[in-house]
Amino acid sequence: MGFPGSLFGVPFALKDCFSTKKVGTTLGSLMLSNYAPSYNATLVDRLLQAGCILLGKTNMDEFSMGSSSLKTRFGPVKNPWTLATDIASKIDHDWYIAGGSSGGSAAVVASGVAKFALGSDTGGSIRNPAALCGVVGFKPTYGLLSRYGLVPLVNSFDSPGILARKVDDIRKVMRKYISVTVKQVMYSF
Repeated sequence: MGFPGSLFGVPFALKDCFSTKKVGTTLGSLMLSNYAPSYNATLVDRLLQAGCILLGKTNMDEFSMGSSSLKTRFGPVKNPWTLATDIASKIDHDWYIAGGSSGGSAAVVASGVAKFALGSDTGGSIRNPAALCGVVGFKPTYGLLSRYGLVPLVNSFDSPGILARKVDDIRKVMRKYISVTVKQVMYSF
């Protein structure tokens, strides 16, 4: 049977644009509130097979079209750093945005609830929330990670990626469970 891998039992979160079997995938929209795919995205399958524990799906700008995660259909995503300040009750939370559209993924990692989260990036949607929430955001080269099961915004630009508190955590996920062979990369174009 073998020994569990280095990610066995590690909690992770998932931006709500990745298909999850029999679990709602709303893309942050009320219009899709009853949609539950019949399959998992490839990246989700690999993490679950590695023994990772899916904590839940994270809020996002509707259909990935936004950069603040404030005007979402399920309420604004609040940057955890806002809550950590002593002036939090006296300010407008808009000043402490989580960024978007993967703001929910960045916030759940920054708060320490999840070890890492998957997000998607078309034009900064992983990198910007990571910077605003004080975590590391990794957008790999287009085509390196499977996009199967990622609901697209702009198919030719979308790239799944990882948010974590440390670069080493991203390295572990990339190296062990989401890596692809050189042959797959060469023939994916």
